[in-house]
Amino acid sequence: MLAFAQQATDYFPATNGFKWYTKTAILDSLNREIDSLTTFSIDSLAGETSYKGFQSKYILGKTGIYLTVPFQPYIDTSYVSLQGTEGKTYFGIGNLGSLLGLADTTLLDSNLAGFLGLLSSLEGWYSTYKFANSLNTNYTLFQKDTNITIDSVSVPLRFQVRAKRVADGPVSTEIGDFNCKKFVLSYSVSYILIPILPITLISIPDTHYVAPGNWVVKTFAPSSRLDLSVIGQGSFTFPGRFEVVIPPISPVSVEDENSGEIRGFELLQNFPNPFNPVTTIKFFIPKDAAVTLKVYDNLGNEVSVLLNEYRQVGEHRISFDGTNLSSGVYFYRLEAAGTSKTGRMVLLK
Repeated sequence: MLAFAQQATDYFPATNGFKWYTKTAILDSLNREIDSLTTFSIDSLAGETSYKGFQSKYILGKTGIYLTVPFQPYIDTSYVSLQGTEGKTYFGIGNLGSLLGLADTTLLDSNLAGFLGLLSSLEGWYSTYKFANSLNTNYTLFQKDTNITIDSVSVPLRFQVRAKRVADGPVSTEIGDFNCKKFVLSYSVSYILIPILPITLISIPDTHYVAPGNWVVKTFAPSSRLDLSVIGQGSFTFPGRFEVVIPPISPVSVEDENSGEIRGFELLQNFPNPFNPVTTIKFFIPKDAAVTLKVYDNLGNEVSVLLNEYRQVGEHRISFDGTNLSSGVYFYRLEAAGTSKTGRMVLLK
């Protein structure tokens, strides 16, 4: 008797409000994490709607640094349609990170960087996860042949994304262990001087781990080389990317200051707040320590270092002048003796 293949719905969260907390690391040419480029995302299952012809789940998302992402607004929306044994995803230009987002376009000629933008014409629904597909059997998500002009030379190229289901496997994460369905999405660009014998210029394998009731809990795309020597150009590195689910990212703010978890370490609400353009930040440290106090904007960019020196035990007051900043929400973060606290303030001009 044939066993029934598991439905796509078995792998997707069952209730609205489910949240994914994800760490995304960019990898260097040796597949080592580049700490300065690490970002964090919070995605929330918001509901169900009809989108571009399919009934779909829609997910709101936001990305930033660990410090500020809980406070940021949701600005991204993605869609998943669960059709029997298939999980369809809607590909827009923003979803093509394995081929676009990993490109170090600062190393590429502007014409060459431009050809990647043509992939935007491939927007649409694709059966990304075929849970009933035979193991190691490739299926094509999309393919586009086109000519790209590089240094006044027309180059015939093929853009292709193929996928296959590979053997199930366990995955250990900070939020638990999962036995996952595994899919490998292969993003490739080929030179098609002879149509029946395309020459691969780059191929990026992107492995996705899909866990029951949790959907995608891990992806891994190693760094790759784009070799253009066959068309008289150089070669360029596409950084790798590693994503994995993590425990909930909880906002740490001045409201927590009296929780008692770190007795004597206090960061008080700035005053006045809102302010224009000067405000005062007060804090207390229970022992002598090296102290840093920094201000960040709503995207997590550092805008000011208010303090970076050794301070004695006791209460301290620091003035912050936002004359050169625009109105908006800012965060101030105090670190001392291995402890940190974050406050939120509003500059209103």
